[in-house]
Amino acid sequence: DWTLQDNLDCSLIYLNQGYLNTNNNNIDGSQFMSNTGLTRQLDLGSSVVTLTSVWWIQDSTNMTLNTGTSTINTGGWSFYGGGFTYNDVTFTNTSSISVYNANTFNIVTLSGGGDMKIEQGQTQVLNDFIASGDCSDLLNIKSMLTGSIATISKSAGTVNVDYVTVQDITATGGATFNANNSI
Repeated sequence: DWTLQDNLDCSLIYLNQGYLNTNNNNIDGSQFMSNTGLTRQLDLGSSVVTLTSVWWIQDSTNMTLNTGTSTINTGGWSFYGGGFTYNDVTFTNTSSISVYNANTFNIVTLSGGGDMKIEQGQTQVLNDFIASGDCSDLLNIKSMLTGSIATISKSAGTVNVDYVTVQDITATGGATFNANNSI
């Protein structure tokens, strides 16, 4: 078992087995990976995790993830969510981010321009979605596979996005989805 006593600045965190408690400390690094079927647990509490590369939980077998009120900021190209529930996640990649698995988010923020590609056939459930490009730099929200649908779902309320292109995405769940100044 590992419990952080202070903020952590590192390159790669690979949680292979065991328990990692961030103890509400912040993490700055390149990658978080956890891809084994071994028993493991990650408790994020109120930590801010800032990554320049990937968040990668490709195999969620025997994993427990407690995200608390944490924020994950990733500038990487891949977010393998493992089908878990997340608090706030911000994608800052200026070229392209691919989101895999059917995940649940409190708030997803897409910034920096570029593409957000959602794995075809998967649903991203969210409480709020913030995406705002500008007239010279539209954000692109689309399925990874052209012609195959990916889904964004919000149970109630309104989602407003600005200056985006949307392709092969279905919006479901009862909320009103508005794409202003968009294609």
